[in-house]
Amino acid sequence: MSNLDKELNFILKYLKLNKTKQIDIDYLAKGYVDSLGFVKFVVSIEKKFKIKFDQKDFMNRKFRTIKGLALIISKKQQE
Repeated sequence: MSNLDKELNFILKYLKLNKTKQIDIDYLAKGYVDSLGFVKFVVSIEKKFKIKFDQKDFMNRKFRTIKGLALIISKKQQE
């Protein structure tokens, strides 16, 4: 299992989505997580992968999609 698979699996499981869902969807716009849930989601990711997001990450358009977020997590783990 590649690192990206781990990130994708974690995100999909957290959002309670099955693996057949599109990973390029905007999970915020689709309502899979609300504003309070988003904060919990981010904290869960940071704890699970031992990373810290910064303002630049949140402003990145990729952060809003499942695949994009998984890529950001993977990149941060390599830093």
